[in-house]
Amino acid sequence: MSNHVKFVIEGMEVIDGEKLKDIRPDKDGYYKMPLAVIGVPTRNRTYYHPKEFIDQITNPNSPFNIMLTDNCSYGEFGHPYTKDLQRIAIIDEKSVSHHIKKVETTRIVDGGTLIEGHIKPCGPYGKYLEESLQDKNRNTAFSLRSLCTENYNSSTGLIERSMKLLVTFDAVGSSGYKQSTKRYANGSESFNVSNRSISNESVNISIPLTRDDFYKEDGVTLACENKYITDGFLTDLFGAKAIVLTTTSVPIRGTYLRGNKIFIGEDGNRHSLVHAMLNKD
Repeated sequence: MSNHVKFVIEGMEVIDGEKLKDIRPDKDGYYKMPLAVIGVPTRNRTYYHPKEFIDQITNPNSPFNIMLTDNCSYGEFGHPYTKDLQRIAIIDEKSVSHHIKKVETTRIVDGGTLIEGHIKPCGPYGKYLEESLQDKNRNTAFSLRSLCTENYNSSTGLIERSMKLLVTFDAVGSSGYKQSTKRYANGSESFNVSNRSISNESVNISIPLTRDDFYKEDGVTLACENKYITDGFLTDLFGAKAIVLTTTSVPIRGTYLRGNKIFIGEDGNRHSLVHAMLNKD
């Protein structure tokens, strides 16, 4: 290969007919921004089942809907990437970047239904979010935080997730959905999945769990610490037999044998639950 290599790579102004642009707020300071897409996989090939996704937003008994309609919905500037479940469960006031006044379904994009939210920059990071929204050269993205169970579908190659609890929509550097960015923000005629729009969302009452954190077997103990989550809430949510609140959790991958103190590991051998706990470090 020649030592004299030249190339230029730069951000594109137009992708898929959608132009990157600066956007301006309404008279109350709210920006209409894409948040997620129902019915299509993310760029990392994760698919959220639409029925549960829609229910988390529209069900008046869901924590997300309750907080949204109570005008107490906020999101953070970046996801809280940590294994501290209590931290993931709450909206940290020190990291807030926006208030969410309303969410609604708008138009069909790439075969899915686009969800847009009315977002007002506020809090410690609000000014940074607003700078991005008003900069025509910078894209702005949002990403959902949720508690899910998931399975891998070998026939489609997709990770399929069933949403159990929706936390909020955070402002992030890059979103799983290419459509949940400022590039796809524009005015359009609205239509509703549930025959109505939902005003205001957020959640102080959820914990996003992944396969590393959650194991659903009858009799398995779920380990977490969260002042917003009660043991009864989680047992009802997942149909588990018991919940133990603790300050640490030990990820154990394998199949739990009901009524025993052992589990079958990924290596196919039997392992002691007690031994795994004692050797968690």
